Amino acid sequence: MVQYRESDSDERQMTWLEIHTQKWANDAFIQIQSSGLDVSEFRREQFPPSIRIIHEPTNEFFAFGDENGGTLWTVPGHPGKRFATPSGPGSVSAGWGSKIPLFTQWLDALRSLLTAVAEYRATPDLWSSSRSETAIFERFTAAGLENRPFTLEEQKYIAVQLQELKAFITRTSQTEDSKLRQIETQLKYLEEASTRMGRKDWLGILIATIFAVVISGLFAPDRANELLGFAAALFQSLYGFVSHLALPA
Repeated sequence: MVQYRESDSDERQMTWLEIHTQKWANDAFIQIQSSGLDVSEFRREQFPPSIRIIHEPTNEFFAFGDENGGTLWTVPGHPGKRFATPSGPGSVSAGWGSKIPLFTQWLDALRSLLTAVAEYRATPDLWSSSRSETAIFERFTAAGLENRPFTLEEQKYIAVQLQELKAFITRTSQTEDSKLRQIETQLKYLEEASTRMGRKDWLGILIATIFAVVISGLFAPDRANELLGFAAALFQSLYGFVSHLALPA
């Protein structure tokens, strides 16, 4: 037979606010987990009259208020902008059960912001990339590079180095199989082009291909110089000055 302990006369009485505060905290934890966000990036802290949940990387937060309302939250992606519900029976956040639906809406907005930020960071600046590519082409033109054909030995060398370039892109990027096949097709074209193009024309195609890899999202734009530097090292024996291949500052 289950026996329930009677409260001691001097034991502090729990309040409905304390009880529901714990419930809100647990429900919020579950909601964060279900959303696919990293729970370790969130913190619960006291925020009178109850608690708030903070997303530490962005400082966005949701404060629960109490039974009468008084819920407060930041608007993700709009620094300094907050939304506060009034206190009183007619408030949208009045009642114990009104908080989690509002928290879920806030969490969805935060997740949308984080997704957009991730996409922004992974998206190249096409205008800057275009200007950089033009600047590099102009640098090659100024170098007075001859456009003589590659020797047979140089063509074999290029084929090997292009395989190294493909392996580097595959190894250092999280690329889908379909995009890897696209890279393979582009590099295969470069190999074939080396048998019929002059050195200057072929180098221009190589540079255009590398920029295409960056612009199309096949390689993270913030690592473009790393890719350019690796390509420069591969073909330095063919183009001495190509060791300076890098995006203009």
